[in-house]
Amino acid sequence: MTFALIKLSYNNIGVNNVEGGICGAGFFIENDTFVTAHHIFNSTKNVPNIGFRNCQYWLASRNGQIIEVKNVAIHDHPEIDTTVIRFSNSVTNDIVNIERNRPNVGDRIRNQGYIPSMPQIDAGWGQDGLIIRSINLKKLLSDSYGVIREIKNETINANDVNITNRILITTSYPGKVGMSGGPMINENNQVIGLMSIGLPADVPQKDFMGAIWINEVLNTINYGD
Repeated sequence: MTFALIKLSYNNIGVNNVEGGICGAGFFIENDTFVTAHHIFNSTKNVPNIGFRNCQYWLASRNGQIIEVKNVAIHDHPEIDTTVIRFSNSVTNDIVNIERNRPNVGDRIRNQGYIPSMPQIDAGWGQDGLIIRSINLKKLLSDSYGVIREIKNETINANDVNITNRILITTSYPGKVGMSGGPMINENNQVIGLMSIGLPADVPQKDFMGAIWINEVLNTINYGD
C-alpha cells in the first residue's frame, strides 16, 4: 500500500554519474491519484539536484511495482503539508482503504515509510532517460507500531512544515527518519492519516511523530466531489 518516492538526477543520457535516492513515501487514494507530504515533494521541488541538469521520479511499492512519475499534474497544499500527484490515466490497483470517521486516543496504529537513501536499483539507459527494471526496498523500511497518544488541533511553524489549526494525530511511539508522506494505518488496515511531523527535525531517531488526519487532507483536496 505504501510507495517510495525516488528521484534520480543526471546530466546526460548514458553518463554514469547519477545521484539521488528515496525522498519519502506516499500512497494512492485512487488508481490515478497519489498523495505525499508537501515538504518532501511539490511543484517547486520537481527539479534536478544541484549540479545536475536532468531528473526523473518514480514510485516503487513493496510488491515490486514501479511507476514513473511523468505526464502528471502536481497540486500543492502546503497548508496541510500535502501534495497530490494526478496521473493522466490509471497506473495501479494498489489503492488504500480509508477510514473517515475520527479515531480515538488509544487506538492501535502503525505507520509505513522508507529511509531516505539509495535503494538497490537495476536500471539502464533508454532513448529518453533512465529505465528502471527493479527496485529492492527491503533494507530501507521505516515502519513503527503503537497507539494514538493524542488527537487535537495544532498549529506548526517549522522550516519546512507550516500548518494552522489542523487536526493532528500523534503517536505513543518513537520512529525513524523516512516516515514523511506515508500512511498512518489503524488495526483494520485503513488509512487514518498522512505522516507529516517528526521531531527532533534533524536527527534519524524521532521522539515525536504526527499525522494530518486524513479527513483534513480529503476535504482540502475536494476528494469525492
